[in-house]
Amino acid sequence: MSRDPLSDAAPIGVQTEQSNVHAGKLQVEYYHQFERHLGNIMWPKSLGTSNKTHPVTSVGCDADSPLGKFRALGYFASCFPEGDGITMKDESGEKSANDVAEDIRRCFGWDVIIKRSD
Repeated sequence: MSRDPLSDAAPIGVQTEQSNVHAGKLQVEYYHQFERHLGNIMWPKSLGTSNKTHPVTSVGCDADSPLGKFRALGYFASCFPEGDGITMKDESGEKSANDVAEDIRRCFGWDVIIKRSD
């Protein structure tokens, strides 16, 4: 049985600044890939300091996890070692920033603010 990423969002929200939580969901910033540069999904670095609060490792990284589902949609995705985001790439190179933001919402349950688009 896969975990519901929203079930882990509430404890995270308690530990973040209000500006990063909207209606109980983590707000992330998305920077769309361009040319040879990868895209980035970013959240406050303070969340990545513990496996209990990390937005990805707290819900797991297996195939049924939100990260696994995101990868199954054709993305390369890897957490930053600093704990403040995910570097990612649409392997097809054809998805718009809005398409990727929607995939992030569906897979992770996060609110997405697009900071760099097509």
